[in-house]
Amino acid sequence: MLEALTAEGVERGYAIELVGDTCWKIYAQWAQVPRQVTRLLTRDPVKRMRASVEMFLRYPFNRPGYRYADVSEPRGRGFDILHCPIAEYLAAHDASDLAVATWCNLDFQLARMWGGELERHGTIAGGAERCDFRFRAPAKASMRSIR
Repeated sequence: MLEALTAEGVERGYAIELVGDTCWKIYAQWAQVPRQVTRLLTRDPVKRMRASVEMFLRYPFNRPGYRYADVSEPRGRGFDILHCPIAEYLAAHDASDLAVATWCNLDFQLARMWGGELERHGTIAGGAERCDFRFRAPAKASMRSIR
């Protein structure tokens, strides 16, 4: 899609934005499954966040393509991606900027959709050694203020 847009004269940055918007439409549909299932299972936001992330680690971000190491996260689910086939593929096609601006950045919207937040300091596609994911449910104090 990026190649088609830029071949038609669309500026690369804007083309990447359009690809990202398109990817989110698909990603948001995938994300509805964990969101709805976890709402049926529990009211606890930490358990919901953990279960939602676990579902995504089973598919589409499962082994053997993706490799990750678990990291303790008291308010949710933490892990570091050690191998990302998307980052590898797009880097081989001189499109790491596409990976970061679309595939990687969708995770922040995903965390919000699941009722929490994502803290991440680096991505493989962005040049880091690993992608550090810390999906967190909101702190209890902030949840009270929302209600």
